[in-house]
Amino acid sequence: MKKIAVVLPSMQGGGCERAVSLLLPVLVKRFQISLILHEARINYEIPSEVEIIDLKGDISAEHSILFKIKRFFNRIFILRKVLKERSFDLVFSFIDLNNVTSYIAWRLAGSQCKFCCTEQTLCKEFFDNNQMANNKQYLMKLLISYVYKRASRVVLLSHSMESYLSSEFNIKRDFDVIYNGIDKEVFNRVGETELGLTLEEIFMKAPMRFINIGRLDVCQKNQEFLIRLFPKIKETYPEVQLFFLGEGENRPVLEDLISELNLDETVHLLGWKNDLAAYMRHADLLLHCAYYETFGNVLIETIATGTPVVTTNCNAVIPEILQKGEYGYIVESYDELEYLNAINAAMKKKDDENYSQKISDYARTKFAIEHIQAEYLKLCNEVIYRE
Repeated sequence: MKKIAVVLPSMQGGGCERAVSLLLPVLVKRFQISLILHEARINYEIPSEVEIIDLKGDISAEHSILFKIKRFFNRIFILRKVLKERSFDLVFSFIDLNNVTSYIAWRLAGSQCKFCCTEQTLCKEFFDNNQMANNKQYLMKLLISYVYKRASRVVLLSHSMESYLSSEFNIKRDFDVIYNGIDKEVFNRVGETELGLTLEEIFMKAPMRFINIGRLDVCQKNQEFLIRLFPKIKETYPEVQLFFLGEGENRPVLEDLISELNLDETVHLLGWKNDLAAYMRHADLLLHCAYYETFGNVLIETIATGTPVVTTNCNAVIPEILQKGEYGYIVESYDELEYLNAINAAMKKKDDENYSQKISDYARTKFAIEHIQAEYLKLCNEVIYRE
């Protein structure tokens, strides 16, 4: 059985980690899989057949530049040791700078196997709205361009990302564009997966529910926008309550803002939930207002349950996956009136069975995890057995 090393910083939260968790059950049936994590933070179920290798590193963001530089090189040499000691047929890495450290470690190990990577982060808005990334943009472009030009295969999340890397990073090569996928058995309109689940009582008692799902991160996910807008939303929908599902280092910031605006009774931070599909099904709308996204898994997952979504046009991938607004309401700016108008339009559709079925069928067909798993399986077979 051929051996594949799958390398990530961790398996904690995030769309990339969720995508990998959905790929592993299929890959492990055909290959011997070692999941190499720089820190073994795991929020998803991992098949028992998958070997987990914990490099016992530190992935937290709260460190000095000097510490991060030292950590960058430590990751390379620790991973190099593992790759040198083990005999893999393919090293498959995920996420921008992790792909860089994985590639360098792979080269230093003198491995004769193939190296592939998946890019899940980079877009124009990532640099525009992330000061730390913007400060090291030149170096990141240099390193990532070097690696992606030399990897056996590079998988991207969208055609918009393909255009961006080709033009802004000057990477002239063939990419594999594979969307993230959803589990149709989980994200559906029927709700069979809710048997035995107990949703938060405060959520279920609310007569009208708007939700936001994602890491609590004011620099990217922009939850502050919704909290400040909420009093105006309640003018039209007095019974509505707003629920945030997710965790993050900015929880105290959002808690303070909720208290400052006297919204403690109607705006709730519910924390991380594993049963997201059930919350989506019971919500009236999902409100998304990020400054940037490289895919927007939560949008696809939510419409798969038949619940309408309102989102800012935070990246070229949004109109790509929502078909220019055919399957979700896209707000072109962060103008409050424009966002409120989109909410009103979406609310008119929330009880429309035809619309609900339409958006669900689209998401569960185009982004079915079976198709994505098949594409990754095909890619691995091609790289290991043909190239």
